[in-house]
Amino acid sequence: MACFDAGSQKSTLTSYASYMEYSNDTTFAREHWSSWKSAVDWLALYQSNSTGLIDFSVFGNSFLGPTSGSAINAASVEAFKGMASVATAVGVTSSAKRWTALATSVKAALNAALWSEEYGVYSLQTSDPGNYSIAALGFAITSSSANHTQIQRALAHLPTLKLGPGYRDSSKIASSDSTTNLSPNTNGFLLSALLQQRQAAPAALLLNNLWGAMVANESSNSGASWEHVSQKSEPGLGQFTSLSHPWGGVATYALTNYVAGIRPTSFDYRTWIIESAYAGFGLSYMNATVPTPHGNLSVAWTAKDSVVTLGIRSLVGTTGRLALSKE
Repeated sequence: MACFDAGSQKSTLTSYASYMEYSNDTTFAREHWSSWKSAVDWLALYQSNSTGLIDFSVFGNSFLGPTSGSAINAASVEAFKGMASVATAVGVTSSAKRWTALATSVKAALNAALWSEEYGVYSLQTSDPGNYSIAALGFAITSSSANHTQIQRALAHLPTLKLGPGYRDSSKIASSDSTTNLSPNTNGFLLSALLQQRQAAPAALLLNNLWGAMVANESSNSGASWEHVSQKSEPGLGQFTSLSHPWGGVATYALTNYVAGIRPTSFDYRTWIIESAYAGFGLSYMNATVPTPHGNLSVAWTAKDSVVTLGIRSLVGTTGRLALSKE
């Protein structure tokens, strides 16, 4: 059996699609297109003819959970969709169409085989319908695989996964085990989804407690994100543990994208939205600046007595939208 974490391959594609969304670096994309195309086509090879699911069981390992389970498949939908957008940006319409079709196909298989109507969750895998994970929930939301009803039903189970300063990876992990560490990596997938859904309370819990633990104590503040956090909000020391682990850094871009609320709506910020979360996080002011290919895009606001005063420094040659919400 091969020793390979298939989830990492998916993460590479998703990360690259995100890079392209922010930069629109088509020169780099075209220069290395054959490699990116091969990577996406490799992922497509593992779609099962019988179930329609991505099935990495030949590798026997994934940090996302079961190798043909809900987290792997929801994440694959996100990867196919992201890379289809990259293909469109570089003008390779044949790949864009094929990968969009693959995303649609895997999404359909995910909902047919792994959504449990009985339990109201995305099951860890087909053989384990009653258990669920934060990675599956996160990717089901951010990939738009779940509809509104599914999202609300699945989110209702989130409190059952609460453990220490964050959430345990899945319901299969015993909450009574005091040695269980929490993963900022998998909690990060959840964080992005919570912020996207304007779930301020659980998102603030993660930001203040799980990521807050990394800066709360001078003796353990490494200046970087941690790989694991203990239930006592200390470094989750042990095998494979790092105190400089970039995969645990989701809070940095989540704060920018959803609390500051600065996001591109087309590649390279040609169009953009500012949708600041000025409610639900206990903030009285906020300011942020994001570098873009067109210059810096900035937003600042203050809130006092239910009045929000907001200013935007926008970009020449671009179009933006301001969205306001009480949530």
